[in-house]
Amino acid sequence: MRHKHSRILLPLLALSVSPGILVAGCADKTWDYVALGDSTPARYGVSHSYVDYYAEFIEEDLGVQVEVHNYSQSGQTTSSLLDQLCDNEELREAIQEAEVITIWTGWNDLSAPLDKYRSELCGGKDNLDCIREAVAELNANVDAILDEILSLTSPRDALIRIADVGIPFVKTWTYNGWFDALQGPCYEVWRDHLIEAAEERGITVVYTYHVLNGPNGDRAVDEGITQNDGVHFNEEGHRLIARLHREAGYAYAP
Repeated sequence: MRHKHSRILLPLLALSVSPGILVAGCADKTWDYVALGDSTPARYGVSHSYVDYYAEFIEEDLGVQVEVHNYSQSGQTTSSLLDQLCDNEELREAIQEAEVITIWTGWNDLSAPLDKYRSELCGGKDNLDCIREAVAELNANVDAILDEILSLTSPRDALIRIADVGIPFVKTWTYNGWFDALQGPCYEVWRDHLIEAAEERGITVVYTYHVLNGPNGDRAVDEGITQNDGVHFNEEGHRLIARLHREAGYAYAP
């Protein structure tokens, strides 16, 4: 993989303002940031998403200007994101030139299967067959999405970050007595796969799950960081997600 920028990689330094964050120095003055995903990075119900706040952190921490190219779309599934990556030449060029790429995706794949689960039409003795099928497809799409991105750039050339997103539905699932049945097959199976797939490819995972849902994953997301729907983040929630991206550091793959 060629180094597309004349970036000078300096020794990793610790930010004095934020202990524990690693920084890779650079010679570039303007960085391009490509955001991929669903309604969360797409600013649903807010004027600024975590993408915008994270861009501000990068500017503050690394002393560069950041130009955001937000290709996120409300309602986007992993299948539609993969199609976008394969077919949108503008996006492909943007990824080739990007210094930063973030990905937030997954839950829209499970909307229809969860509706079937609620109606007890999902299939199988435990009413989970359609969930398992959807998660298997989701996992395959995550692999393909990461591979497509890496066909255009490298984690040695760009800061590529993918979030494990967490569960926005703990309160509803618990109220209806579904949580124990759904936590594993509907979420943790694809979270585990996402982490493994990212790590195999040198891509950094931004761990949001246990911050949002607690150490056992069974805590509802704090109402203080969500909009009235209890699912989408308000601006305070987006600031939290941006801070978690910041805390993941700025190290490139070795």
